Amino acid sequence: GIPGNFFHYVPPPLPHGKAVSPHQPARPPVPLGPSVPGVSVAPPPPTATHLKDIDREIRLANSSSERMQYDSLADLFSVIMALEYLERAFTSDYVTDKEYTPLCNRLLKQLKTLHQGVKTTVPDVPRFMYDFHMNCPLALARLTSGVPATVEHRDADDGSSESRSVAQAVQFFITAMD
Repeated sequence: GIPGNFFHYVPPPLPHGKAVSPHQPARPPVPLGPSVPGVSVAPPPPTATHLKDIDREIRLANSSSERMQYDSLADLFSVIMALEYLERAFTSDYVTDKEYTPLCNRLLKQLKTLHQGVKTTVPDVPRFMYDFHMNCPLALARLTSGVPATVEHRDADDGSSESRSVAQAVQFFITAMD
């Protein structure tokens, strides 16, 4: 989870064994009742104090700047998820190239803009994705390349007319120089 004061956030350690976060003390296992094979123990019925705690407001932020920070992190998370689902739709051929390219460019621009706003808190987007258990390999690949797949994996036909035009321009320039 996220500690109470987010501006002093220390990311959890990388998984190597069972590391305990410095923000969560180790707790002993809670006994559920008598351990008799074949007997299940029902949880205790809710009491008035339990019900009173349900209605209690939990504040994530103590100031408007912290609330804006949380909103920016939520936006970053949602844009990464949208990019992942766009990539899945494109690879499954649910989205055409003409639909995909502007949408992907827009999401990549939004992602870069959002990251600039939270750079002090989130210096590395892949680390952010790891810390918040985002399993988005397609979005990570697109973020790493920085361009839509249609641009990255352009067909040979698309580039041949462009390279032919460049070759003709060079040829005309050399002819003009002679």
